[in-house]
Amino acid sequence: MVEILKALNPLLLILLGSLISILGGIFQFRVSDNSRKITLLSSKLERAYELCQLIYDGHKREVSNAQIFLPYNSSIYIDKRCHPGVEMSELKMLIRAYIPELKKHLEKLDSGHKPLKKSFTKIDKAVIEGRFNSTPSLTLAQVDLDSNNWSNHLALLSKGSFELKKALEDRMSKLV
Repeated sequence: MVEILKALNPLLLILLGSLISILGGIFQFRVSDNSRKITLLSSKLERAYELCQLIYDGHKREVSNAQIFLPYNSSIYIDKRCHPGVEMSELKMLIRAYIPELKKHLEKLDSGHKPLKKSFTKIDKAVIEGRFNSTPSLTLAQVDLDSNNWSNHLALLSKGSFELKKALEDRMSKLV
């Protein structure tokens, strides 16, 4: 029996070395895979944070654009129109795909975005259809604009953006 163990000793050492090597490879793969996932999620969180600000800034610019140009030259209003819809779509996709636990914060942000989008879509349609001309007599009241409503929607958007960014920061701190 002892002789058999002596004869198998080199073979057992080779098998033990192979097993240790395989286990080390599995461990290294898991560590690097986890690191890759953290890096990916971190980049998605950073992008979502950036999009929150771009959406707010975009809507603020839209309101200013409408207030300045609609009463005097609706064609300039259309030329300067730059709705942050692409950014909102990307943000929705990021939240839904990578951080679904933040959907409630996204909904708060969207509660300011949707009414602004609806208002500007209505105005765009009227301007494009030619129902408004570029005369100086065009007033904000004639275009059925309500700057107070826009301010309220911007406030909702700002609050939603702040809360979502705070939640993104909290989620990011858990990664580190």
